[in-house]
Amino acid sequence: MEAVMNRLQLSRNKSVLLVALLGFLVGIPLDINMRLFGLFADLVTVYLVPFGAVIAAFVFFWIYGVERLVVKVNCRL
Repeated sequence: MEAVMNRLQLSRNKSVLLVALLGFLVGIPLDINMRLFGLFADLVTVYLVPFGAVIAAFVFFWIYGVERLVVKVNCRL
């Protein structure tokens, strides 16, 4: 919500209404056509989630640093 509010200069109520309306409009075809829903679910689970995990790993190692990570992993509790 915060990103929509800042980017479009909208109030919180208008931002919530806009996001809910967009979600509803995207959800209608997915609800009516199960083949389309299957394709959408496959796209998200097979391609987008793994891609997001790879991007998150790169960002984590880049920001946190490999050296600090190795020290934390090898640390004994």
